[in-house]
Amino acid sequence: MDNVSKNLLGNRRIRRIMILVLLAFFFIIAILSFLFYKFSLNNFIQSELMKLRGVSNSIALQIDGDQHEQLMLKYSFKDDISKNETDSNYWQMHKLLQINHDANMLKSPVYTLVKSLENNYYEFGVTSYNTPYFRHKYSSFPTSLFDKYNTGGTIEPYKDEFGTWLSAFSPIKNSQGKNIAIVMVDEKLENFLKVSRIQLLEALAIAVTLFSVMYFFLLFILRGILKRENDDKILLQESNKVNEGMKIQLQNANSQLEHINEMRKEMIANISHDLRTPLSTIIGYLELLKNEDKSNNNLHTSYLSIAFNEAQRLNVMVGDLFELSKLESGHTKLNKEVFNIAELVHDVALKYDLKFKTKHIDLFYNIDNNGQLVLGDIKYIERVFQNLLDNAIKYVYDGGFIKISVLNEEGVIKVKVCNNGDPISSEEKETIFDRYYKNPSEKGGAGLGLAIAKKILDLHDQKIYVQVDANINSFWFTLEKYLP
Repeated sequence: MDNVSKNLLGNRRIRRIMILVLLAFFFIIAILSFLFYKFSLNNFIQSELMKLRGVSNSIALQIDGDQHEQLMLKYSFKDDISKNETDSNYWQMHKLLQINHDANMLKSPVYTLVKSLENNYYEFGVTSYNTPYFRHKYSSFPTSLFDKYNTGGTIEPYKDEFGTWLSAFSPIKNSQGKNIAIVMVDEKLENFLKVSRIQLLEALAIAVTLFSVMYFFLLFILRGILKRENDDKILLQESNKVNEGMKIQLQNANSQLEHINEMRKEMIANISHDLRTPLSTIIGYLELLKNEDKSNNNLHTSYLSIAFNEAQRLNVMVGDLFELSKLESGHTKLNKEVFNIAELVHDVALKYDLKFKTKHIDLFYNIDNNGQLVLGDIKYIERVFQNLLDNAIKYVYDGGFIKISVLNEEGVIKVKVCNNGDPISSEEKETIFDRYYKNPSEKGGAGLGLAIAKKILDLHDQKIYVQVDANINSFWFTLEKYLP
């Protein structure tokens, strides 16, 4: 070692710089490795959950719910079915699950689960596995199976005695629309974790090797560092900024991917849950129309009318989905103006006169004549009132009443639409304005009217809420009072 190198290594300041560089490298490698590992793991989990959810939805639609229900009623004890060939219905559903299992290249069996009579655990039903485990108790299930029994969903990584799993499940419905079981698909997480850790260790080994080469090269070029201390300080500061920028970019990329995954899951949920019924009806009647006797014009006209009505309903549902998405996007601009809310209420209610007469509904008004001018986007406020009136007409008792009130209170104008009907439960009151809330008894539409109304009023910085008194349900919303 020459004198220059001795002086370089013997300088305390240079040694500190080299130690700091070494520590900075390991710190950066550790941070980047951790972020890369978490990013890869999260991306894999979300992708697998989306895949599993899609597979479970597809299989649930293929299973005959009535057939499954009859099978469980026919064989009520554990291991009543000990071979796949014991029952033809079991064999048929077993082959269906096996085909889907092979087609989707799943490594774990696909199976159905039914609730026990005590409703506190599950029992296995049909499985794609070659040996049945019919009605074996499944007591270590994740709580999500109960929480989302009616809607299905995905289960984040969870552990049991067999390992760590990712799962998705979807409800199986009979012809009356009742959930009689769920179909569940699993994927083991250990294999991916093992491969990811090996790849991470390999990447670290390569990084350390490259850094070692760079480190010795740095020792060589630092011979003249004593004359350039200030330049080196600036260089280190810039390097720290670049590293911080890389960290922020990785975090932003991770957030964008999570947002995209959420949008995809919402799209799948909306399509499978909201659009399936009208599409099935349209397809069914069109098939009947295609196969029926061409000379029966009356029957053809009836089928076409039903298909057309379902297509219109589907169009309204899609329109509501797009409108809600537009309101949630943050790009909606309001065109506020001064208008008379009482006149708007009367004009809109007049359009519903035929519906009031059809259901024998009595309509009452309670209009405060003092201060009816409000400030807002009249087009959107009209949509809010229409949605509340549609909701009241849908759930009012036949021969009941609807009352519309416009009240002048301190600082705001309050509009109320109330009707007599089945009372809204306390649980429903908490979620009735959510995007994915839907009344279990509702037979048409996507159930987005109240969610759209809330979004519109949020844009106006106003409130909407529901009150229940005995069998009278009341929806209130506020508007900004115009003060000249």
